[in-house]
Amino acid sequence: MPRAVAAPVSPRWQRAGLAFFGLWLALQCLLPLRHWFYPGEVNWTEEGHNFSWHMKLRNKEGRVRYYARDPRTGAKWKVDPRPLLSNRQYQKMSTRPDMVQQFAHELARRYEREGRPGLEIYADMRVSLNGRPRQMLVDEDVDLAAQPWTWRTASWLIPLGDEPLVFSRAVEP
Repeated sequence: MPRAVAAPVSPRWQRAGLAFFGLWLALQCLLPLRHWFYPGEVNWTEEGHNFSWHMKLRNKEGRVRYYARDPRTGAKWKVDPRPLLSNRQYQKMSTRPDMVQQFAHELARRYEREGRPGLEIYADMRVSLNGRPRQMLVDEDVDLAAQPWTWRTASWLIPLGDEPLVFSRAVEP
């Protein structure tokens, strides 16, 4: 009875497979370290935060308000994002500037579909990091709908202030 013989693997395929595995491994090792290439506090700006080793190391609470402005007329009005988002989506977005920017782009697209092209979308985003007082995270004078997504540092982010954490302890008389 003849024995089954395994087909020989070409050295070319072995090298290609090894190269692919090496690149994949390098990506898995380097991707979590990319936050070192962004200025500022990664827990504040969230730049380089996804896929990093910073998960669950901070507590953020925030709120965001949107404003639309028609540059032709100068009219400005508040836009409530809650009817368009679930509670979980709003909570996540209220502390993540990249999501605030994405939603500003979505609002601009929605207004354009309604026949109102070219509207400017602004956000008032105030966030608390690890118990600090809330402070602005997004420059409220920047039209977020006009800001392109980029791997580079977002110029419209406001750095974390230097306010120290203040812990109060009730003292009994």
